[in-house]
Amino acid sequence: TASAQASQTTPTVARRIAEAFDPSEVVFMDMDSYYKDLAHLTLPERRKINFDHPDAFDTELLVEHLQRRLPRVLVTGSPDQAERRYLDGLGLHGAGLLRLDGRLSLAQAADLLRVATLYVGPDTAMTHLAAACGTPTVALFGPTDPVIWGPVGNDDLRRPYERVAAAQRRTNVLLVQNPDLPCVPCQLEGCDRHRDSRSDCLDRLSPERVIDAAELLLAERP
Repeated sequence: TASAQASQTTPTVARRIAEAFDPSEVVFMDMDSYYKDLAHLTLPERRKINFDHPDAFDTELLVEHLQRRLPRVLVTGSPDQAERRYLDGLGLHGAGLLRLDGRLSLAQAADLLRVATLYVGPDTAMTHLAAACGTPTVALFGPTDPVIWGPVGNDDLRRPYERVAAAQRRTNVLLVQNPDLPCVPCQLEGCDRHRDSRSDCLDRLSPERVIDAAELLLAERP
Protein backbone atom coordinates (compact mmCIF):
# COMPACT_ATOMS: atom_id res chain seq x y z
CA THR A 1 0.00 0.00 0.00
CA ALA A 2 1.43 3.36 -0.82
CA SER A 3 0.06 6.78 -0.36
CA ALA A 4 1.52 10.25 -0.53
CA GLN A 5 0.49 13.88 -0.31
CA ALA A 6 -0.57 15.09 -3.75
CA SER A 7 2.35 16.80 -5.47
CA GLN A 8 4.41 16.57 -8.60
CA THR A 9 6.59 13.91 -6.95
CA THR A 10 3.85 11.36 -6.33
CA PRO A 11 3.45 9.64 -9.75
CA THR A 12 7.23 9.15 -10.07
CA VAL A 13 7.55 7.79 -6.55
CA ALA A 14 4.58 5.47 -6.93
CA ARG A 15 5.81 4.19 -10.29
CA ARG A 16 9.25 3.35 -8.93
CA ILE A 17 7.70 1.56 -5.95
CA ALA A 18 5.44 -0.43 -8.28
CA GLU A 19 8.45 -1.49 -10.33
CA ALA A 20 9.87 -3.23 -7.25
CA PHE A 21 6.98 -5.74 -7.34
CA ASP A 22 6.02 -8.52 -9.69
CA PRO A 23 3.55 -7.10 -12.27
CA SER A 24 0.96 -9.63 -11.12
CA GLU A 25 1.04 -8.15 -7.60
CA VAL A 26 0.36 -4.50 -8.28
CA VAL A 27 -1.70 -2.21 -10.49
CA PHE A 28 -0.26 1.24 -11.22
CA MET A 29 -2.66 3.98 -12.27
CA ASP A 30 -1.24 7.44 -12.87
CA MET A 31 -3.60 10.13 -11.54
CA ASP A 32 -2.17 12.58 -14.09
CA SER A 33 -4.17 10.62 -16.67
CA TYR A 34 -7.46 11.52 -14.98
CA TYR A 35 -7.51 15.31 -14.98
CA LYS A 36 -10.71 16.69 -16.48
CA ASP A 37 -10.52 17.95 -20.05
CA LEU A 38 -10.08 21.73 -19.81
CA ALA A 39 -9.67 22.41 -23.51
CA HIS A 40 -12.71 24.68 -23.41
CA LEU A 41 -10.99 27.05 -20.95
CA THR A 42 -8.56 29.82 -21.82
CA LEU A 43 -5.00 29.60 -20.48
CA PRO A 44 -5.63 32.30 -17.82
CA GLU A 45 -8.73 30.36 -16.69
CA ARG A 46 -6.74 27.13 -16.43
CA ARG A 47 -4.16 28.83 -14.25
CA LYS A 48 -6.87 29.41 -11.65
CA ILE A 49 -7.56 25.67 -11.31
CA ASN A 50 -6.29 23.93 -8.17
CA PHE A 51 -5.03 20.66 -9.66
CA ASP A 52 -4.57 19.17 -6.19
CA HIS A 53 -8.32 19.48 -5.50
CA PRO A 54 -10.47 16.34 -6.04
CA ASP A 55 -12.79 18.31 -8.33
CA ALA A 56 -9.95 18.58 -10.86
CA PHE A 57 -10.17 14.84 -11.58
CA ASP A 58 -12.58 12.84 -13.72
CA THR A 59 -13.47 10.55 -10.81
CA GLU A 60 -16.07 8.53 -12.71
CA LEU A 61 -13.49 7.54 -15.32
CA LEU A 62 -11.00 6.61 -12.60
CA VAL A 63 -13.52 4.41 -10.81
CA GLU A 64 -14.48 2.75 -14.08
CA HIS A 65 -10.85 1.88 -14.80
CA LEU A 66 -10.22 0.67 -11.26
CA GLN A 67 -13.12 -1.71 -11.50
CA ARG A 68 -11.87 -3.06 -14.83
CA ARG A 69 -8.37 -3.76 -13.53
CA LEU A 70 -9.01 -4.87 -9.96
CA PRO A 71 -11.37 -7.63 -8.80
CA ARG A 72 -12.22 -5.72 -5.63
CA VAL A 73 -11.73 -2.08 -4.63
CA LEU A 74 -11.95 -1.21 -0.94
CA VAL A 75 -12.68 2.39 0.02
CA THR A 76 -11.95 3.35 3.62
CA GLY A 77 -12.81 6.47 5.56
CA SER A 78 -14.12 7.80 8.83
CA PRO A 79 -17.78 7.97 9.90
CA ASP A 80 -17.62 11.77 9.72
CA GLN A 81 -20.60 12.94 7.67
CA ALA A 82 -18.64 15.54 5.72
CA GLU A 83 -16.14 12.88 4.65
CA ARG A 84 -18.88 10.46 3.72
CA ARG A 85 -20.65 13.12 1.64
CA TYR A 86 -17.36 13.72 -0.14
CA LEU A 87 -17.08 10.00 -0.95
CA ASP A 88 -20.74 9.95 -2.07
CA GLY A 89 -19.89 12.64 -4.60
CA LEU A 90 -17.07 10.63 -6.17
CA GLY A 91 -19.42 8.32 -8.06
CA LEU A 92 -18.13 5.19 -6.35
CA HIS A 93 -20.37 2.28 -7.34
CA GLY A 94 -20.31 -1.16 -8.91
CA ALA A 95 -20.27 -4.82 -7.94
CA GLY A 96 -16.51 -4.85 -7.41
CA LEU A 97 -16.43 -1.91 -5.02
CA LEU A 98 -16.89 -2.11 -1.27
CA ARG A 99 -17.46 1.04 0.76
CA LEU A 100 -15.97 0.62 4.22
CA ASP A 101 -16.11 4.23 5.38
CA GLY A 102 -17.48 4.34 8.91
CA ARG A 103 -17.54 0.52 9.09
CA LEU A 104 -13.99 -0.32 10.17
CA SER A 105 -12.82 -0.01 13.71
CA LEU A 106 -9.32 1.27 14.35
CA ALA A 107 -8.25 -2.33 14.99
CA GLN A 108 -9.69 -3.48 11.66
CA ALA A 109 -7.94 -0.67 9.79
CA ALA A 110 -4.76 -1.78 11.52
CA ASP A 111 -5.30 -5.31 10.23
CA LEU A 112 -5.35 -3.99 6.64
CA LEU A 113 -2.18 -1.99 7.21
CA ARG A 114 -0.43 -4.87 8.95
CA VAL A 115 -0.36 -6.96 5.76
CA ALA A 116 0.98 -4.13 3.59
CA THR A 117 4.48 -4.57 2.18
CA LEU A 118 5.18 -0.84 2.34
CA TYR A 119 3.37 2.33 3.40
CA VAL A 120 4.37 5.81 2.18
CA GLY A 121 2.51 8.83 3.51
CA PRO A 122 2.64 12.28 5.12
CA ASP A 123 1.95 13.04 8.77
CA THR A 124 -1.53 11.52 9.07
CA ALA A 125 -3.26 9.13 11.44
CA MET A 126 -2.85 6.27 8.96
CA THR A 127 0.90 6.84 8.80
CA HIS A 128 1.13 6.61 12.59
CA LEU A 129 -1.04 3.51 12.61
CA ALA A 130 1.06 1.83 9.91
CA ALA A 131 4.20 2.55 11.91
CA ALA A 132 2.70 1.16 15.11
CA CYS A 133 1.61 -2.00 13.25
CA GLY A 134 5.18 -2.74 12.24
CA THR A 135 4.56 -2.04 8.56
CA PRO A 136 7.67 -0.68 6.77
CA THR A 137 6.77 3.00 6.73
CA VAL A 138 8.22 6.00 4.90
CA ALA A 139 6.88 9.05 6.76
CA LEU A 140 7.09 12.32 4.82
CA PHE A 141 7.26 15.25 7.24
CA GLY A 142 6.93 18.89 6.29
CA PRO A 143 5.61 21.61 8.62
CA THR A 144 5.11 19.33 11.64
CA ASP A 145 7.84 18.77 14.23
CA PRO A 146 8.90 15.11 14.50
CA VAL A 147 10.07 15.68 18.05
CA ILE A 148 6.39 16.10 18.94
CA TRP A 149 4.63 14.15 16.20
CA GLY A 150 7.15 11.61 14.94
CA PRO A 151 5.59 8.14 14.42
CA VAL A 152 6.58 5.44 16.88
CA GLY A 153 7.68 2.13 15.39
CA ASN A 154 6.54 -1.25 16.57
CA ASP A 155 9.24 -1.64 19.22
CA ASP A 156 11.04 1.69 19.58
CA LEU A 157 9.77 3.94 22.34
CA ARG A 158 13.11 5.17 23.62
CA ARG A 159 14.80 7.12 20.82
CA PRO A 160 13.28 10.57 20.20
CA TYR A 161 13.51 12.15 16.77
CA GLU A 162 15.69 15.12 15.95
CA ARG A 163 13.85 18.31 15.06
CA VAL A 164 15.16 18.26 11.50
CA ALA A 165 17.30 15.84 9.51
CA ALA A 166 17.35 14.52 5.96
CA ALA A 167 16.32 11.06 7.14
CA GLN A 168 15.86 9.39 10.52
CA ARG A 169 15.45 5.65 11.01
CA ARG A 170 13.51 4.20 13.92
CA THR A 171 13.03 0.42 13.57
CA ASN A 172 10.40 0.01 10.79
CA VAL A 173 10.01 3.78 10.21
CA LEU A 174 12.12 5.97 7.94
CA LEU A 175 11.16 9.61 8.48
CA VAL A 176 12.10 11.93 5.62
CA GLN A 177 12.25 15.74 5.74
CA ASN A 178 13.47 18.57 3.53
CA PRO A 179 16.24 20.16 5.59
CA ASP A 180 17.19 22.57 2.79
CA LEU A 181 14.51 25.05 3.86
CA PRO A 182 15.35 26.98 7.06
CA CYS A 183 11.67 27.17 8.10
CA VAL A 184 11.36 23.38 8.57
CA PRO A 185 9.53 22.49 10.76
CA CYS A 186 7.42 25.63 11.08
CA GLN A 187 4.54 23.96 12.98
CA LEU A 188 2.08 26.00 10.89
CA GLU A 189 -0.72 24.88 8.57
CA GLY A 190 1.26 25.18 5.35
CA CYS A 191 2.84 28.17 3.68
CA ASP A 192 -0.50 29.98 3.36
CA ARG A 193 -1.53 29.25 6.95
CA HIS A 194 -4.64 27.17 6.29
CA ARG A 195 -5.36 23.44 6.09
CA ASP A 196 -5.67 23.36 2.29
CA SER A 197 -2.45 25.31 1.83
CA ARG A 198 0.55 24.17 -0.15
CA SER A 199 3.67 23.21 1.79
CA ASP A 200 6.86 24.03 -0.08
CA CYS A 201 8.88 21.74 2.16
CA LEU A 202 6.84 18.78 0.87
CA ASP A 203 6.39 20.00 -2.71
CA ARG A 204 10.15 20.46 -3.06
CA LEU A 205 11.00 17.08 -1.59
CA SER A 206 12.78 15.36 -4.46
CA PRO A 207 11.37 12.12 -5.88
CA GLU A 208 14.81 10.56 -5.64
CA ARG A 209 14.93 10.96 -1.87
CA VAL A 210 11.53 9.38 -1.36
CA ILE A 211 12.33 6.60 -3.83
CA ASP A 212 15.61 5.86 -2.07
CA ALA A 213 13.81 5.62 1.27
CA ALA A 214 11.18 3.28 -0.15
CA GLU A 215 13.78 1.10 -1.87
CA LEU A 216 15.80 0.84 1.33
CA LEU A 217 12.81 -0.57 3.21
CA LEU A 218 11.76 -2.79 0.31
CA ALA A 219 15.28 -4.24 0.13
CA GLU A 220 14.89 -5.49 3.71
CA ARG A 221 11.91 -7.65 2.84
CA PRO A 222 12.52 -11.31 3.77
